[in-house]
Amino acid sequence: MICCEVVTKPSGIFPYRDVWNSLFNSGAYEVSTSFEWTHALLTTHLNKNDLFVLIIIKDSEEVVGIVPLIVNETKKYGQSINTLFPISEYYNTHSDILLKYQSEQVVGAFIACLSEIKNNWDVFRVGRFVETNPTIKPIETYLKKTSMKYSFSKEDPSFFVALDDTYSAYLKKRSGKFRNHLKRMKKKLAALGHVRLVRLGDFNSLTAAYERLLHVEEKSWKYCHGTAIINVKKQEKFYRELCEYEYGTGRLHLLFLYLDELAVAYNLGVLKDNKYLYLKTSFDEEFKKASPATVLRAELIKELTSKGIEYFDFPGEPYEWERQWADDIQWHKSLIIYNNTFKAKLFSFYNTVRSKRKNTDSKDQINYHNPLDVKDKKVKHSLIS
Repeated sequence: MICCEVVTKPSGIFPYRDVWNSLFNSGAYEVSTSFEWTHALLTTHLNKNDLFVLIIIKDSEEVVGIVPLIVNETKKYGQSINTLFPISEYYNTHSDILLKYQSEQVVGAFIACLSEIKNNWDVFRVGRFVETNPTIKPIETYLKKTSMKYSFSKEDPSFFVALDDTYSAYLKKRSGKFRNHLKRMKKKLAALGHVRLVRLGDFNSLTAAYERLLHVEEKSWKYCHGTAIINVKKQEKFYRELCEYEYGTGRLHLLFLYLDELAVAYNLGVLKDNKYLYLKTSFDEEFKKASPATVLRAELIKELTSKGIEYFDFPGEPYEWERQWADDIQWHKSLIIYNNTFKAKLFSFYNTVRSKRKNTDSKDQINYHNPLDVKDKKVKHSLIS
């Protein structure tokens, strides 16, 4: 028999830590569903009026699902709406739900549990399921059998690279213009000093490596723009804690490009299931004309292929510069489930009218995002910008 438990205190996650890690490691789930990611967000991003809800799904005594959610008051169409969503969506990466079985029965138990939290939310929203996510089909199958109003919408895609066995094979697939540019930039950097790679294991501590990362952020264009990690206290603390947790699991990957003794670029990511999730990248603006970020990203791909990593994932929104590196895209789908409240019904009506006005002829057009448009206090962070 499948049943659910609801925990509403953030500290209530700790008794489930071991089973959470076991469940997370048992399948190809998005990194944002991990205990470590959730804990880092809970300690840095909870707003004063946020309501935390942890849903534990059990099949007899076995935990088969763990879903950390937040109820947050937002403004839509001039109305105050209580939105229930996975806490991982405080950052704009791929959405996922940590379920051992993507079955209609387990999904149904989860959605039924949402219904029991009657008075605290108007809409439940999952913003960016990869369209191939195996949870989507059983969710839709279950919802069709209920009286609940819901909708799926197509969302912006993101880029990914199915890595080749060798770096040279990867390069052959890139344009001649790109390969020539890379060669020129390597020569430019070499003319400025001794170029070398420094890895996480080369530092005497994670703290030293993270401080070096922050130093690069402070020298980047993002610092003056106000979107560098170091600009925003909660963002800096989140990445610090996430790096500490992921370092402990062995999943953290951090690579620097140095000119002599100066770090001029870095790439930060997480490795899981032969997959590299790109979290953050930046470079010293002083060396922009020599493209240290481009050179380091090429070295990153070279290193990943040598280690047998099969997949390089650009999370979140699509940026036009990513087209240099990847040909493949994966579209996303969002899900909204409307609760039986007046505000939910009004919001559903507005969304229905809005969707009819959309130009369906451009539904497959990619709307590239501009990192210069990102302002921390106004929108969610993108992990890659």
